[in-house]
Amino acid sequence: MQCYNHDPALKMRALAAQLRGHAADTTVEHFRRQFERVASELEEAALDTECRILFRNNVKLVS
Repeated sequence: MQCYNHDPALKMRALAAQLRGHAADTTVEHFRRQFERVASELEEAALDTECRILFRNNVKLVS
């Protein structure tokens, strides 16, 4: 059974969720946009990380 670690992606998604919470709490539009932008970037990076892990685990090396 293959075992792969999604911990980095989970951490990025958790941080993105925290940033979205901060964005909802702030009244300053500039900071709200910044929180949302960084949260989106983290979610995109988490997806990229998951895809790379799955690809790496599915590729078989030929010797």
